[in-house]
Amino acid sequence: MIASVGFPLLTYTLSLALFGLAHVMSEMRFVRARFGQRLQRWLLAALTLLLTGVVGLRIGKLSGMIEGALATNLELALVVALALCALPVIWRVSRAGFAASALLVVGLVVGLLVTPIHTLLLLAVLHNLTPMGFLVEVAPSRSRGAVMALSVAVFVMIPLFIASGVPAVWLMKLGVYAPDFTPLPTGPLYDHFSAYLPRQWHGLASAQHAFSAVVFAQVMHYAAVIHVLPRCLARANEPGAASMASEDEKAPGSDAESLGSRDALFLFAVVGASAVLFVGFCFDFKIARSVYGVAAAVHAWIEVPILMIALSALVSSSSESR
Repeated sequence: MIASVGFPLLTYTLSLALFGLAHVMSEMRFVRARFGQRLQRWLLAALTLLLTGVVGLRIGKLSGMIEGALATNLELALVVALALCALPVIWRVSRAGFAASALLVVGLVVGLLVTPIHTLLLLAVLHNLTPMGFLVEVAPSRSRGAVMALSVAVFVMIPLFIASGVPAVWLMKLGVYAPDFTPLPTGPLYDHFSAYLPRQWHGLASAQHAFSAVVFAQVMHYAAVIHVLPRCLARANEPGAASMASEDEKAPGSDAESLGSRDALFLFAVVGASAVLFVGFCFDFKIARSVYGVAAAVHAWIEVPILMIALSALVSSSSESR
């Protein structure tokens, strides 16, 4: 929290450069291990096709072949399609989950039709909260209430406290406050507000506090995905962990080797790829950020249908247990 408030540009840029790709790779591995074999083949094929379209749009925008606004609209349309793909599965699992998911899809469609850029910004902010859903889903049933309470404290309450501006006042009085400091070639803090904040907010006095709040949530997102979720998954698949979840909740054994014999190879790949991209960030932050954005889009948008299905199943199992 101190780093996010006192040094928001340093924390945002350095955490992104060091851990951005690592968290993408870690989360994709977690999603594959936890949910890979629960998804029907037609759904996997549809999600793969749509995500390939997202990658194509990002590359087209990066290369200048597709105009930015058009790419934004088309990408959000693909996100709507990803969410729609989950609805038939959810209908068979939970009627309450289907109602909530259908409402989400309606909201995405309204956002696409009214203000696509603001909808994507909102989704970018909310993306930092997605570990809450994964943590609750993988937690032992007896601990889910405590996990949710702790997640709300970390991902919601602390960011709201930061956004109030009170921590910034405290750190300014202590002299621990350099919002534009970073050793990377990033430009001033103001130039990065567009990652999370609407352009109309950039000139507000509270914009920096809001940005710091999202930066804190981003770093907690990285910590949860890289450090916490793999350990939760390993524990969920330990022998004798049947009380952790029902049999259909647990990941199949062949895909659940989260901390198995392939760990060293995966760690080598993560460190190597992250190191290469970090060098790119050191030379040209903007270009490296755009390249990273291609991979980040895949991991962000796959969460939409996965979490919709997983949380609907969780609601259904909780209702049945009662």
